[in-house]
Amino acid sequence: MGAEGQKGRSGGLIRLAAAAAALALWAGAASAGPPSLVWPLACTLGEDCWIVHHVDAVPGPGAGDFRCGSLTYDGHKGTDVALRDRAAMFRPVAVSAAAAGTVKAVRDSHADHRGRETDIRAAMAAGEDCGNGVVIDHGEGWETQYCHLKSGSVRVAPGMAVAAGEPIAAAGQSGAAEFAHLHLSVRFQGREIDPFTALPLESGCRTPAQGMLWSDGVAARLPTVSAPILSAVGFRQAPPVYRALQEDAASHASLSRSAPALILWGMAFGLETGDTLAFRITGPDGVLVHRQSFRQERNQIRRMQFTGRRNTTGWLTPGTYTGTVRIERTGKARTLVRERSVRLRVTD
Repeated sequence: MGAEGQKGRSGGLIRLAAAAAALALWAGAASAGPPSLVWPLACTLGEDCWIVHHVDAVPGPGAGDFRCGSLTYDGHKGTDVALRDRAAMFRPVAVSAAAAGTVKAVRDSHADHRGRETDIRAAMAAGEDCGNGVVIDHGEGWETQYCHLKSGSVRVAPGMAVAAGEPIAAAGQSGAAEFAHLHLSVRFQGREIDPFTALPLESGCRTPAQGMLWSDGVAARLPTVSAPILSAVGFRQAPPVYRALQEDAASHASLSRSAPALILWGMAFGLETGDTLAFRITGPDGVLVHRQSFRQERNQIRRMQFTGRRNTTGWLTPGTYTGTVRIERTGKARTLVRERSVRLRVTD
């Protein structure tokens, strides 16, 4: 057997072993009564928060979410729910207990930061990747952990009983966090469990799921496919800076007709090779002002892209302009499209 065939055989054996281990774990878990999880963040999924990373379901090197998609990274042990920007973090956005239980551990000693590499490395070197966090014991070997909480927001203490849906803190950017978000880990007998499949970390993305730990009300609102995410789009009069959009991703509501340019930008998560980012701007009369498309050349967890038109000839006239950003993904069975639009008023 050639090297390529041997590699495929070994990979298959690894997946089978992981699946067997998952089933063995659940043989003992059947009587443990896994908790039914409620949504832990005070936001509307798909509108002002997004699941951007799932548990890594792929054994060994490489990564894939439970649908074999790209919304994860190698070794990721939980579910990351991103806020639009740091401005949302300061409103703030409450984090609640995903199930009833007893607070097991708390940390609230880290400052929120801006995702600089030095801050992330410092947290990892100290073994405090989670930053500010809360661990809740749900009994019978089950627990949940809430990470990257906003500094000073933790409102519970070890030994306190909490109800499902009870606020315990606010989402932040402490620890090893590149952006403002909540990291939720679910564990059974010390092993990380994917709440979307009720299977342990790296059980294989094609292994039949044991179920879903989310309550019915939450499950009905969850995405049915592993698809790219458009978290924000907007207009500017100059090319935006990625770090600035992480701080505040609001679009300008209006610009003067003397603005130097009209720029349309978009923030995306989970892009894959071959995806297309299509930008379109129409003027007050509905006539096309500008359009441009970009082909994704590699898998990319996060991307900011912009395009636009200079106003050197004074073509920018008063009225309402509409910008639309689309992500298109052509697969064997279908074409997935994610689209967001924004309006801008140009004044005299």
